[in-house]
Order: sequence, then structure tokens, then C-alpha cells
Amino acid sequence: MELRMKEYLVKLPLNHNRPQGSQIEVFGRIVYRPGNHRAPIFVYLQGGPGYPSPREISSLSWAKVALQKYRIFFLDQRGTGRSQKIGPELAEMKKSPQNLAQYLSHFRADSIVKDLEFFREKVLRVKKWGLICQSYGGFVATTYLSFFPNSLWGVIICGGFPPVTASSVDEIYQKLGENILRRNYEYYRKFPKDREKVRKIVYHLMRKKYPLSYGGLLTPRRFLDIGLLLGRTHGLERMHWFLEDPFLDSKEKKLSFAFLNKIERATHFETNPIYAILHESIYCHENSSNWAAHKLLHTDPRFSLQAKSIAFHGETIRKEHFTEYGKLKGFQKAAHILAEKKWGPLYDLDVLAVNKVPVEGIIYQQDYYVDPKFSLETVKAIGNAKAWKHAEWQHDSLRTHGKEVMEKLLLRLEKRL
Repeated sequence: MELRMKEYLVKLPLNHNRPQGSQIEVFGRIVYRPGNHRAPIFVYLQGGPGYPSPREISSLSWAKVALQKYRIFFLDQRGTGRSQKIGPELAEMKKSPQNLAQYLSHFRADSIVKDLEFFREKVLRVKKWGLICQSYGGFVATTYLSFFPNSLWGVIICGGFPPVTASSVDEIYQKLGENILRRNYEYYRKFPKDREKVRKIVYHLMRKKYPLSYGGLLTPRRFLDIGLLLGRTHGLERMHWFLEDPFLDSKEKKLSFAFLNKIERATHFETNPIYAILHESIYCHENSSNWAAHKLLHTDPRFSLQAKSIAFHGETIRKEHFTEYGKLKGFQKAAHILAEKKWGPLYDLDVLAVNKVPVEGIIYQQDYYVDPKFSLETVKAIGNAKAWKHAEWQHDSLRTHGKEVMEKLLLRLEKRL
């Protein structure tokens, strides 16, 4: 598919409430087919938090569908990609944990939405545009619908309806914990011999610690962080093959370098630190997170390292992330400050209740990352929102089944425009 693109790098306020204060760079690119330079625009909001927009656009099956009629604006959300990125270097630049925490507090969905409003009004100069959202992108879209609904003509959300009806972050993680445990159960049911293999690795790591890159340390729970694999399409099989040969030889006295290297590459907390530092804040609507996932993992006996079936983790950030991952160590004190912070509002439930913007979404009933029951409640809480429920597909199905997902959701949305 032949594509055209234009790129934009602008300077925007770090704090939109202080427009004359510190500025940061924010990057976006618009992509379109020849002849479609005046077509309506969809913004693509990717999953995360803390990840840039996709690069190899011509290989995205969902984008091929949308680009038939629309332009797509890809934003590198503040702190990612070619926007002024947040990496380990930031912790070295800031003089105090308080300053670092204050800086990081401006990288949530409310700020991202205001960045988009600048691009819409001042750069692309369109009255309205639509949103296509994957995972966390749906959280950003719900913030957008709350505060700038008149800027939108339609929204598509894939596995990303935020739990706006939850009473606390603890309640959210209780639900997510059940989903994680269910997926672990499915894994061990499919590969029962892996139960003993996982136990051997965990017990081995209880006795022997392995230093990793940049001052990191492989502990039992850092090993279990690779459970993020389970939530993907074919995740059970991926985990099984990941664990096929962890030890150096049949004596099982030492983990191999190859296995240690695979573990380091399986997660991206150090290269994308926003994902760790601000992860729980995406659930904070006028409240604090107070290390909700950490509490779950350390108080629920089903996540005990002594459990009969040792459970892999999901999107569960622990306090120890900031000691076990070398490049996160500089963020440790700031992470504690942010965990205790009472955050401002991300949504206006009254505005959402009377929403007029057509919203179409897909809810994955087996979702490992975004609770499907909360998602259904959110669909009911947003006026003019509808959802297609899928019983089998996983959270990443916009990537793995992109053509089917986009064709159906786009058709449903266009019928309502």
C-alpha cells in the first residue's frame, strides 16, 4: 500500500495549567493514501502507558482497513518515542525525588488529551476527529470524551474500556488478580508438567540470585513478571516454549545465560519506565493507588511463592521493581511519592452519562489485562456506547486479528454517523 505522511514536532507546556512554564517536545505523524489528503482523521491511541505509536504502519492489518477512507494521526504520547522521552536518564537529571515525581505527574491521560487538542486545533486545523484505541488508548479516549466531547465525531475502543465504576484501585486489582489466576490455571491445565518446572526455577532463585544488566537482579518474583506473556494470543504456548530449557544442563544447578537474556528481553520496564512508574496511576480518579498490585501479590495466598501452583504475575507493579530492575532504581523514591499521591479526576461521569459521540468497542471476555466485567459496566455508564463481546480472542487481537476487528467496528460506527 502506497502511503504519504507528514510529521510534526511541537513544543507544548509540561503543565497545561501553566502554559508559560516549562515546555516539552511532542511528536506526531499523519498518514494517508494518495488522494486522501483531505479525508476525515482518526487518531490512533496505542496501549501502554509509556509506549510510542507503531512505526511499520503498512504492515498493520487494521490500519490498511481504516486508511481506505481515512487519514490516521499517530501520536507519540508525551514521554515516548520522538516526543521528549522519559528514560533512565531523567532520574539522573532531576535533583530530588520530589522534583522527579512532580515532573512525572504531568504524563497521564489528562495531559495527553490536551496535547491532542493542540494538534487538532493548531496543527491539523480540523473541527472534529475520531479515535481508534487499543488498550490504554481507550482510557485516554474516555478522558477525551469527558472533557472535550465536542472535538470527536466517533470512537472505536479495542480492549480498553477503563473501570470507571470501581470504588478503589484495590477493587480493580482484586478483579485483575482473579483474571491472572484464571489464566495461570489454564496454562497449567494445558501444560501440567510446567508446574514442576516453574517451581524448580523459583526455588532455585530463592537460593541463588543472578545479577543482570545495569545492576539488576533476577529474583523469584522478577522471573514471574514474565507472566505478561500469558495475556497475548497463543500466550500459553509462548510461555511453554519460553521455559523449555532454562538450565545450563540436565543437572539443573545453574540457569543458562541464554535463559537469563530471554528474561531480560521479555519485559520493557527499563526502556519504557512510564509503564512501571505511572501504571497504577491510570486507575486513579481522585484517589491514590498505594501499591495496590504489590499488596495483592503479597497478601493473597494464591500468589505465594509456596503455593502448590506458583502463579505468574500480570500487569502488577511491585515495590521491588525499583530495586530489581537496574535502570528503575533512580525512580524508586519518586515512585513511592506517586503511589501515595491523591490524583485529580480523569473522567466526568455526568458528562459520560449523556455522551452523544458514537462509541463502538470490542470487549475480550478472556482479557488478562483489562477486566471484562468492569468494561461492560463502563459501556453502560457511557451514553451512546456499544460493545461487541468476543469469547475467545485475547487482548492483542487488534494486532493479530486486525482486519476482522476493524472491518466490523468501523462498519458499526459508520452506520451511526
